[in-house]
Amino acid sequence: MPAAAPTAGILFGSICVPQADGSYLVKPGKPLVTPDEIPVRVAAKILGLSTRRVIALIEEGVFRSANQPAGHKRRWLLSRAEVIARKENGFLVSRDAFTTASNPAAARNM
Repeated sequence: MPAAAPTAGILFGSICVPQADGSYLVKPGKPLVTPDEIPVRVAAKILGLSTRRVIALIEEGVFRSANQPAGHKRRWLLSRAEVIARKENGFLVSRDAFTTASNPAAARNM
């Protein structure tokens, strides 16, 4: 079963080779170079969110690394490092959540 650990845009896989005695020999696989910027679909899959939710978070300004390539109106690219860091830290809160958490009366009026 391949295992991968993200390190500076390079994924290192592993190969499990079955042995005659029933055990497995784990060999290092080929390193795969990954792009530094990923589309919304891939970021959503990593974060376990829908693509619409990721786009909403981008529009709210949660992702600082989000950019649109020239000539593309609907395409967003995100930094792979920021997406992985946000997944590990669990920080996917919109800016509106801070105002409603500090002001419960505003939350009731929404």
